[in-house]
Amino acid sequence: APVRTVAEVRPGDTTTVNIYMRQVTLLDPILVRAAAEDRSASTLADLAARQRRRQGDRVSPSQMKKFKDARLDALVRSLPYARVGAPSGARVTLLDRRGQECQPTVWLDGRRSDIGIVMELQVRDLLSLEVMRMRGDVPVEYQEFSDCGAILVWLRPASMGR
Repeated sequence: APVRTVAEVRPGDTTTVNIYMRQVTLLDPILVRAAAEDRSASTLADLAARQRRRQGDRVSPSQMKKFKDARLDALVRSLPYARVGAPSGARVTLLDRRGQECQPTVWLDGRRSDIGIVMELQVRDLLSLEVMRMRGDVPVEYQEFSDCGAILVWLRPASMGR
């Protein structure tokens, strides 16, 4: 019998869909192609909307300019509510508004990432850096099962291929 299923596929992601059929039918191959798109306009609109709603702290372009020749860990160390452990920046904790330390989730261009990788980025390659110190400030699409906030890192389009 015919079967329908819904699969959510985001740009740049790979998704696997398992469909179980009683009788095996060999289908012709399907080739899907899509051009990579510059999502900076959409990202900037989302950033502006979060700023209007006062969701978290966005590091200003003037702050980032002071660190343009440094790695991201140097910029994060300059934030009064962030603690960067180890010289490599492989561990970051945030002080929430109650003064308690917690380990945030880290997102790079909308995808969950590893703090060690993100801290190696050059500040000059950033479009924006957002820090949400409380879970309640984190947009739903970036929430995890943690009571801590999140760090959202957005790269300039020219840097995305790195």
